[in-house]
Amino acid sequence: MTATGSLSGQPSALRFRPAFTLVELLVTIAILGILMGLVLPAIGVVRETARRSSCQNNLKEIGTAMIHFETLNGRLPGWRDTIPAYSNSADDQVGPTRKCVSWTIPILPELGNNEVFSWYDQFSGVSGDDPNLNPQSDGAEDYNTLKQKRLPIYVCPTATMPRDNPGVLHYAVNGGTCGEELDDPDTPADPDDDDQVQYRGDGVFIDAAGNLSTSSWSSTSDGRINYKPTRSNPLGGAGLDGDSSTLLMAERAGPATNLEGVYWALTPSPAQTEATAIAELSIADKAHIFGHPPELGSVRPQGFKSYRVINPVWGENDTAPLSVVDWPFRFPSSSHRGKGANVIFCDSHTRFLDETVDSWVYCQMLTSSKQNLSPRAAAWQKYDHDNDNNASTTDVNYIFDEKDLEKKL
Repeated sequence: MTATGSLSGQPSALRFRPAFTLVELLVTIAILGILMGLVLPAIGVVRETARRSSCQNNLKEIGTAMIHFETLNGRLPGWRDTIPAYSNSADDQVGPTRKCVSWTIPILPELGNNEVFSWYDQFSGVSGDDPNLNPQSDGAEDYNTLKQKRLPIYVCPTATMPRDNPGVLHYAVNGGTCGEELDDPDTPADPDDDDQVQYRGDGVFIDAAGNLSTSSWSSTSDGRINYKPTRSNPLGGAGLDGDSSTLLMAERAGPATNLEGVYWALTPSPAQTEATAIAELSIADKAHIFGHPPELGSVRPQGFKSYRVINPVWGENDTAPLSVVDWPFRFPSSSHRGKGANVIFCDSHTRFLDETVDSWVYCQMLTSSKQNLSPRAAAWQKYDHDNDNNASTTDVNYIFDEKDLEKKL
C-alpha cells in the first residue's frame, strides 16, 4: 500500500497555500512603493509641462490680440490708457485715480470678452455717492464686483492663486523704463514747452493717457510728474530693433511677487522719476508692466557680472539694489519648473527664458528702437567687455545675438 502523504489520499505537493508569507507581502509592498515613486514624479513633470504649455498659449493669444488691436487702431494699447465713455465721465466719483485703465481692458474685444469691455465702453456714471463706481443702469455690477471676475486668459495655471483675489493678473507688458525717464525737448514751434515726453524706444508699451495738468485724470500726488501722452512705435516699422528680438510680454507671477493686490482691472498710477519710484513704490506702479534695471552707477553690480532680471531674488540687496518691494515687480518671473519664465516677442513667437540670462542681453530685448532712447536705456546697450567691474573702462556696444540667451550669469 502506497502512502499518500495526507488523510485525503492526495499527494502533499498538490496542496494549495492559503496566503502570502509576511516576507512576500513586505517585498510586494516595497516593489509597489518603488514603482509609485518612479511614476508619480513623471506624472508631475508631464502635468507641469502641460501647464507651462497652457501658459505659453495664454501669452500667444494675448499677443495676437495686441497685434490685432494695433492693426485696427494704428497703435498698441498703452500700459496706461483711456476708454472714452469711462475716462471722460463727468461724475466726480470717477476721480483722477480711477479714470485710466490698464492695457488689459482695451484688448478685451480681441480676446472675445465684450461683456467685460462693455462695462467700461458703455459706462454712464455712478449712482449716489458710492466711491466703488456703481453704474446707474439696474442690475449692473459695481467696480469691486467686476475686478473679482476671474479671466482665465490672464491666469497662469502653475502660479498660486491668491485666496482673496480671483481676478488676479499673472502677465505684464514691456514698459521699457516704465515712464521713469522723461525728456523735455524744445521744439522750434514751441521753444518754451515745459511738457515732458516719454522715450518711445526704451520699451514697447508707453503711457497713452499721459499726465498733463489739463487732463481730467491728472494726478501729481506722491511725486507724480506731468508728461505728454505718447503713441507706441508700430510693430514691424522702420527703425525698430527687430520684432523677433524685442520682448512684447512676459509672465510676472513668481513666488516673490505679492499678487493679492494685482488685479487685471487695477488702475495704473502715473509715472514717477526713478528716485521717487524706488522710494514710494505702490502696487499700482508696476502691477502690469516690467522694465529696465536701475541706472548703472559708478560701480558695476557687485558680486555678479549682471543683475538677476528673471525670477529676481527677494530681499537680497546684492542682487536687488532697490527696495525689496520694488525689485520683484520690476522683472519677469514665474513658478514653473526649469528656473525661468515664459515670454512672447513682438513677432508673436514664444520661448521659456532662462533666469540666468545676462541683464545686458535682457535690456537689449526691451528696447524697440535705437532712435529714441533715454540715457539710462542707452547705457544698458553697452557692456563691460573686459569684466573689470570698472565704469571708467570704455564700454562697447552690445549687439544682440540669440545664442546669448543660452549664456549663464
